[in-house]
Amino acid sequence: MILQNVMNLEKLCNAPFTGESFFKLKIIKVKSCGKLRSLFSASLARGLPQLVEIELEECFHMERVIYDDEKAAGILQFPKLCSLTIRSLPLLLGFHYEGNVLGTSDALFCEKVMLPSLEKLTINGLDKLNMIWNRLAAEDNTHNSSIRDKMKETWHGQIVDRLFCNLKTLKVANCERISKVLSFSLLNLLNNLEELEVEGCNSVQVVFDLEKITSEERHVVPKCHLRKLILISLPNLKHVWNKDPQEFLIFKTYLS
Repeated sequence: MILQNVMNLEKLCNAPFTGESFFKLKIIKVKSCGKLRSLFSASLARGLPQLVEIELEECFHMERVIYDDEKAAGILQFPKLCSLTIRSLPLLLGFHYEGNVLGTSDALFCEKVMLPSLEKLTINGLDKLNMIWNRLAAEDNTHNSSIRDKMKETWHGQIVDRLFCNLKTLKVANCERISKVLSFSLLNLLNNLEELEVEGCNSVQVVFDLEKITSEERHVVPKCHLRKLILISLPNLKHVWNKDPQEFLIFKTYLS
């Protein structure tokens, strides 16, 4: 499905639909749809098990990709989605955002989103975004002795290291509010990440935040598969790593 320059489109689907209405849909590309504030409801999203690619571009009034409806409940999972591209959505507050649309966004992804097959994530021009992933509740969980167990207990009982476990390429550009790209906890969860590109993010001060590591976390050394790191036009960048990475990470490949 490709929608481009459909300037009066307000909703993708405004009528009742069955669970199989879009069952075989694999690709959604939407560009320059000026009145579109969201892409689809949570109920419709649950009927897209074959979806492999989403691309959104220049939808200047879009505030969220998925909105809740009266049938919505629980985790939203796109089991086969392998590529997600979001460009020039200056009002976007989140992939599935439930807060006040007049505010700013804490994160692109919240605890209700599971993308276990995602391999490539590209975000560009998301002016209200403060971070990509929300703060892991595991950091405040004191009930488990193992930090790995903590990480697995984060998002409402979901296994966090399966949410984005296959992500290989992350590209972030022109996101004005992001100051730190990846934390130590996320590095442990995104251990298949091979390529990271950050460009034109004026507020970025740290790419890999290795501070605030607990004593338990110090006993867990993530295996980093990062092969390529590209940093372009980051005027306020102070540190790529704000601590020596060899103390906390095992590099499985040579970084270029």
